[in-house]
Amino acid sequence: CRLPLWKEPRMALIDELLELGVQATVVALQAHRLDRRYLGRRLSHELVAELVADGVDACGEEGEYHTLVTDAPLFTIPVDLHWDGETLRDGGWYLNVSTGNAQIQREGVAKT
Repeated sequence: CRLPLWKEPRMALIDELLELGVQATVVALQAHRLDRRYLGRRLSHELVAELVADGVDACGEEGEYHTLVTDAPLFTIPVDLHWDGETLRDGGWYLNVSTGNAQIQREGVAKT
């Protein structure tokens, strides 16, 4: 088994992800670990610094938070993410999300 990210510094991984232009939004988190104010926020250096200050792994590797990638270099078009409220269930806060994109294209057309 090859685990290329195992034991890599978490902040270095976040830095690389953000430098590549990946955009992600926090869509779920553990209610006992994090306040729901993090829901709907875009992943950034500032956000990660706040999460780490709250005692959370920078990459959320203990399941403290989850993101949805809305844009990345491999995407043809960004995901048009919309949310309408939050839901608390099974010990977690979840963002109620939908996409405005009628259809996600998978043709490999370069994004403009």
